Amino acid sequence: MVAVPGLIEARDILIHFDRYALGDGNQQRRLRSQSDVDEAEAARHFWGGGYDPATGEFAVGPHHIPIQRAYVEARALFGAIYNAAQALDEARRAVPSHEAGG
Repeated sequence: MVAVPGLIEARDILIHFDRYALGDGNQQRRLRSQSDVDEAEAARHFWGGGYDPATGEFAVGPHHIPIQRAYVEARALFGAIYNAAQALDEARRAVPSHEAGG
């Protein structure tokens, strides 16, 4: 499950902007295979965007990312990773060094 819908797709457009500029990104190929959209129309559909302070969203093509939600979810992910790392450190400290290979 993705905590912020559209985030991965937006990232892919930004990373592969050269392919999307030509209408040849993965999402565009999928769109073209499901409809009669040509490469130029696919390029237009997935191009443009930016941050809109009125809505608090970052748009990339058809994807709109609510920045506040992305921030909250990123903080939660960071917390989960930090807690897992602490638990691993504690578990390693609990094992005597001769058993841990040290």
